[in-house]
Amino acid sequence: MLKRLKIKDFQLFESADIEFGSGLNVITGETGSGKSMLINAINVLLGKRASTDVVRKGAGESSVTAEFSLSSGLAADLDMELNGKKLYLSRIVNAAGGSKSSLNGKSITAGTVQAISKHLIDLHGQHEHQSLLDSKRHVEFVDASGELNELAGKMKFKYLETKSAKAALDLLLERKRLIEEKRELLEFKMKEFNEAAPQEGETDALEEEVRLLEHGETLVSKSRELAEILYEKDRSLYEQIESVRGEIQELSRIDDSLNEQSKEAANASITLKEIAGFFTNYADRVDLDPARLEQARERLSALISLARKYGGNEASMLLEYEKTRSEYESIESVGEESKEAEETFRQLKSELSGLCLNLSTRRAKASKQLSSAIVESMKGLGIENSRFRVKNSYSEDEKGWVEAAGKSFLVNEQGMDNMEFLISTNPGEDLKPLSKVASGGEISRIMLAIKAILADKDKIPVLIFDEIDIGISGRVAEAVGNRLKELSKYHQLICITHLPQIAGKADNHYLVEKHVKKGRTFATVRELDEGQRKEAVATLLAGSEITAAARKQAEEMIS
Repeated sequence: MLKRLKIKDFQLFESADIEFGSGLNVITGETGSGKSMLINAINVLLGKRASTDVVRKGAGESSVTAEFSLSSGLAADLDMELNGKKLYLSRIVNAAGGSKSSLNGKSITAGTVQAISKHLIDLHGQHEHQSLLDSKRHVEFVDASGELNELAGKMKFKYLETKSAKAALDLLLERKRLIEEKRELLEFKMKEFNEAAPQEGETDALEEEVRLLEHGETLVSKSRELAEILYEKDRSLYEQIESVRGEIQELSRIDDSLNEQSKEAANASITLKEIAGFFTNYADRVDLDPARLEQARERLSALISLARKYGGNEASMLLEYEKTRSEYESIESVGEESKEAEETFRQLKSELSGLCLNLSTRRAKASKQLSSAIVESMKGLGIENSRFRVKNSYSEDEKGWVEAAGKSFLVNEQGMDNMEFLISTNPGEDLKPLSKVASGGEISRIMLAIKAILADKDKIPVLIFDEIDIGISGRVAEAVGNRLKELSKYHQLICITHLPQIAGKADNHYLVEKHVKKGRTFATVRELDEGQRKEAVATLLAGSEITAAARKQAEEMIS
């Protein structure tokens, strides 16, 4: 419910702080006192475009702040964490033309304001913030009246599931299309790579092998020459070191301190012999096969050419090879995946069609019952000889997800039904959309008739009625008052009225007054106590000259 409304420097209101109660809250006041400004302030709070005219003369900005107390269910629906179930919504409009809204102290966009506020307040009387005038919400009234919300919820979940499956399918099909476009190129590349069959490190190994094969004869001749110098020919280095070793050994027999040098000479002799043996064997192992050299050169050239084509080096070439192989293999896998996705989408569409058709059938029945109930309800509110019908249509489209009687129909989160309320309030007139009904008071009474029918099903906590009493009096006014009182058991109602029949049924009564002080006009609003309420109702009955009879009648109305 709306607990508190604070207004500062808004039109004629310098400051207003209104604490609303539960049940029926009535606001009265003389014509021109500022009641419409209260509604305007609430409209601005709820996101209506605000001009600089709303800023009180001499002030830099105007502000409207509302404190709501929410049920746990509504807080969960709004998906927000609250401090003690309280929600604070505010709007500031500055004299320069800018404005900003905030929710619980944090700035929010105009779109967020509208998305949240439609769950908090339904305002009737002007053409702003009226769910009744939004044909997209008419199906919600039908579902509520027919207790179809659970089925509608299942359908919505299935729709979102189907939508997700379609998005996944589209993604796979697009991927498949792109891969198919590249199939010829992928096949060509795979043929190149498979024929070459490059291996990691192969290029370096081939370069080393080619280098050895190209210098094979040099390696053989030099190795054998070294073997001769070291060991094989007369006066080889081995023979010379052996001679030196013998001399040192002789000297060490005389001087023990030369034993270490004798050992070193012996080691040198052994090392020279081993080196000579290595080069002898090495010369025998060197490959001098010219055919292998040509083969290695051709293989290396092929790999270098492939590498130049795909990145410039072996690493980039092998990376492209792996990428190409993965894409090529995915041609088959994405085909299988898309088949599975198509089957999933087909199955979900079938389930969605069943839910939509069932829901549509039940909506048709609920629409007839709701139409009859609304006509009867409006009769008691002074709208005689009215006709009411729920027009339902379907959007046929070959790409639609709902299939029936060999046709396909479009579907959204609400199902396949496009519902709109049509009404005729005067005999001989055609049925017309509610949005084309000119009278604000009439629209308010139509909404009151509907709200009364849906009282225990409608989740919007606050209903505001303005101009609901235009053009009515007597018996109809009494009926409207009774209907408002009954509705206030299920919602918090705020009603601006001139009728004593309505004001007398209030749980809380507020009076808007206008004063002139030091040449400035001020509007104020105050809550009335029991005695003041009687005077206010008596004023509505008798005007400025309040009679004893008016006071007595007012007392009877209030009691």
